[in-house]
Amino acid sequence: MPDTKLNRLLIETDDVLNRLLTNMHKTAAKSAGWSEEGFDPAAGQLLGDEDLQALPVANDLEKNLAICRAVMPSWDLITHTMQFGSGPGNSAALVYLAGMTDAKHLEKTIMPAIQRAWHDTHYDLFGSLKRAILPTSSTEVTDFQAALNWLLYGGVLLFVAGQGSALAFYERGWPTRAVEDSDSERVVRGAHESFVEDLLSNTALVRHRLRSPNLIIETIRLGRMTQTEVALFYVRGLASSGLVQELRARLQRIDIDGVLEINYLSENIQDSRFSLFPLILDTERPDRVVAGLLEGKVAVLAEGSARALLMPADIISLLQTADDYYTAFPVASVLRLLRITSLLVSLFLPALYIAVTSFHQEMLPTRLLTSVAAARIGVPFPGLLEAVLTELSLEVLRKASLRMPNKLSSTIGIVGAVVLGQVAVQAGLVSPAMLIVVAVTAVASFTNPSFALGLSLRYLRFGLMLMAGSLGLYGLMLGSLLILVHLNSLRSFGVPYLPPLEPSYLQTYGDFFIRRPLWRHSLRPPNQMPQNRVQQSHPIGPQSPQSDTEQGGEKDETGS
Repeated sequence: MPDTKLNRLLIETDDVLNRLLTNMHKTAAKSAGWSEEGFDPAAGQLLGDEDLQALPVANDLEKNLAICRAVMPSWDLITHTMQFGSGPGNSAALVYLAGMTDAKHLEKTIMPAIQRAWHDTHYDLFGSLKRAILPTSSTEVTDFQAALNWLLYGGVLLFVAGQGSALAFYERGWPTRAVEDSDSERVVRGAHESFVEDLLSNTALVRHRLRSPNLIIETIRLGRMTQTEVALFYVRGLASSGLVQELRARLQRIDIDGVLEINYLSENIQDSRFSLFPLILDTERPDRVVAGLLEGKVAVLAEGSARALLMPADIISLLQTADDYYTAFPVASVLRLLRITSLLVSLFLPALYIAVTSFHQEMLPTRLLTSVAAARIGVPFPGLLEAVLTELSLEVLRKASLRMPNKLSSTIGIVGAVVLGQVAVQAGLVSPAMLIVVAVTAVASFTNPSFALGLSLRYLRFGLMLMAGSLGLYGLMLGSLLILVHLNSLRSFGVPYLPPLEPSYLQTYGDFFIRRPLWRHSLRPPNQMPQNRVQQSHPIGPQSPQSDTEQGGEKDETGS
């Protein structure tokens, strides 16, 4: 710090400030003060909360500002000093971080209010501001650990000369993205809203749909460096208390430098960390979060992430979409069956084709077998290698289209799917039948509503292809059995990932293969372990209105 007057002021501070400077600067570790040749922030060490908690707010305004600059020697730290008179004690200062605070509102509202308060109450500026002038969210802080926490979350600090504490209040002003339609969970009917990266906006989206005092929101800060705000949502009286306590304990055990995205939490709290299947449901839609909360689930949202986590999850919830409940149940049931069929096709079709054409040709009709054999004439690769290379080429094209700019992604898709595919067939590297199988598999995989589940099935497809290419249909059945055994062994917060598909269980759940009518949803799913399973006390289906003559006839018969 080049200003020698400020250096001398810092050197004269008490022992607590000297300890702080010792921790910050290697040179100050020897001299317990600032060096005269200046200060290099890069030579400092990490500050801990205990260092700042031991540093109280002083009565000297200049000393407080010097400590703020010493603790955070950063370009975006703004200190605005206001002088009300000629006396040494007639001054105050606002401290905030540029970009994190609404500077225009400060300039137009807060600063004039402070000026008016000083002219009205010369003797008690601090008390007047605390009682009536500043926002109701203001609080009094006495140490720099609490003060800096307010700064880092978009707060403003007000230091007044002669006052051994500071007023802190929120004036959040960092840029946020507007609420838009979801890209990965689009619906034809229903709300076209998705979460954004601002936690406060996401909380409002959930609270707007679930206006109940039983909706409880708890917050915890995770990440030693990022101090990311994480919110835990549940409905009191519906969510299992054991589930809430277990989730709270798992979150508190996370001890990492930073939480930059919601997946940092997902990987640290799920039951099985090495499974390909997603054990926690993530969604961008507020209405789906509210639907899960009403079933007794628990949701987690984090600052800086536009996705929410819902738990516990099972394979059934991963196959459901919001569109299922915004469409008439007969149509929604057909669409759900089509979706499940497409999922099975995307998982088993390439392996089944390899097994049949390589080991079990007798299963094909004669004309079909002749057509497939004629198409494979001249292809230099066996069926397994041909399928693997084609699938890998499709994966490369898919990743390239995701990373390319939006204006070029469609061009890459057309060139890869049409031009390269046609050239490969004409060159005899790939048979037309294999190209059709891979294309049908790719199209069927896009019907999967869960992106995470789609990735899992995509990589499992390669495993099934290898087993089918080695053992035929026996390898395919063995691979399917291993997948079922693995699914049956998985748990999501103690809840079975693969619910038992038995008649008694399906009678109470009844919302897997087909979408039950909403007026038949009398009980909440038992696998979510809700405290109250009754969703509708007296479910009554739609009834046709009776005509006046029928009503009159009933009355006559009753009267007679």
